[in-house]
Amino acid sequence: MRRRYHGAAGADGDRSADGSDVRCVNMMPSLSEASIGTPEAVSRRSGAYAPVMDRRAAGTASLWIVTTIRALLPADRDAWLPLWRGYLEFYETELSDEQTTLTWNRLVDPQFPIHGALAIGDDGTAVGLVHWLTHAATWAAEPYCYLEDLFVDPAVRGAGAGRALIAHVAAWAEDHGSPKVYWLTQETNATARTLYDRVATHTGYVHYQIGLGA
Repeated sequence: MRRRYHGAAGADGDRSADGSDVRCVNMMPSLSEASIGTPEAVSRRSGAYAPVMDRRAAGTASLWIVTTIRALLPADRDAWLPLWRGYLEFYETELSDEQTTLTWNRLVDPQFPIHGALAIGDDGTAVGLVHWLTHAATWAAEPYCYLEDLFVDPAVRGAGAGRALIAHVAAWAEDHGSPKVYWLTQETNATARTLYDRVATHTGYVHYQIGLGA
């Protein structure tokens, strides 16, 4: 198995690697539109974003994409899998089919503490994914929220899907009492960092890790 450490990924969002930096959305005392940098309206009851219309240049024309962010469902595996594989390819990472199946089963298990959501385009196609979890912290009474995986289909990057996925996680974290959301990305991931600089704070920390086991 060949792996590189990852974090958030793609032009609209990314996962991290050696030399990564840390991004943080601080949600104290509250998460506002300004702090996350997105206009999306959140339905607190449904846990999904209302459709959002974004525009990006497409030659001389304009491409409009209506994106809904919603929780992963057990029936979504076929839509999720190509995005997951694209994400792994971006980070030059190979995982076994068994690990991918385990990850999927955890994501759709309501008893397992890892969560996932998809960005759905105006034609009903899944165009992005995000996975996150919470963990206890020594500097806060409530758990921090770690945005572990973020990927947007290259064909629709720049249309706002990555921003909406981040906002979805931030809204979920605020609803669940987390004081902040944070994630990692490669230092050289300039396109994604352009988005991150708009929606979060570059904390200045440098990431280290020690690989253990196989």
